[in-house]
Amino acid sequence: MNPTTQKAFEIEEERNILAKRNQLEKLKKTYQKNIATIPNLNTGVMWDRLNRKRITKTNNPMAHDRITKIISYINGLNLKILDLGFGQGAVEERLNELGVCTELLGFDLSGESVARMSRRFKHWKFAKGNVLSAIIPLNRYDYVLALELLEHIQPYNVFEVLKKIIKSLKPKGNLIVSVPINEGLKALVSNGLNPNAHVRTYTPALITSELKIAGFEIVRTELLYAFSNLYKIKSIIA
Repeated sequence: MNPTTQKAFEIEEERNILAKRNQLEKLKKTYQKNIATIPNLNTGVMWDRLNRKRITKTNNPMAHDRITKIISYINGLNLKILDLGFGQGAVEERLNELGVCTELLGFDLSGESVARMSRRFKHWKFAKGNVLSAIIPLNRYDYVLALELLEHIQPYNVFEVLKKIIKSLKPKGNLIVSVPINEGLKALVSNGLNPNAHVRTYTPALITSELKIAGFEIVRTELLYAFSNLYKIKSIIA
């Protein structure tokens, strides 16, 4: 691991400590652009490859369980939903079956995924792009989904992303966000690995603190345990 990446992990550890201590003002100061970051390996080509395999209970029980839980959080009819990083489209499959969503806008880095989803769900809109560059309507959505998204966003951009999400929500709208917890990213990167191109090492305290700093009210949190006790998912409705 090179010195810059090592420093980036040290800063992530510092952020987690400050979050646990609820020192939000000090925490905010660690998100400046000139601070070391974990290399960003996210590309459209990579996500074309990763998104080709559909999520099922058999081939990815962890993700399947997470999506089932998230769908249970979505209430109402004639909903307008924004999905940031829709990936394989597993959430869209469930929403389509339930018939509760009349308008959905989805963004993803994968051009293949956008084309595939546009063919399957012609009544919804899908576009290629990242959150920072995406043109998103204001005050429009009942729910915004940011599932396994924030761990791909560099720290100096995270509050800009959360600000865009706030602006896109209706006054009583909800953000549903999930991030991986305790995945051992530092050990992976030390061995030259980062299969999912993550650039953050989240803890429950850190994701909660970032949402509070951004102006969200935390309504509900839930920790989902995967079949391996080495990997956990933090799901939050804010």
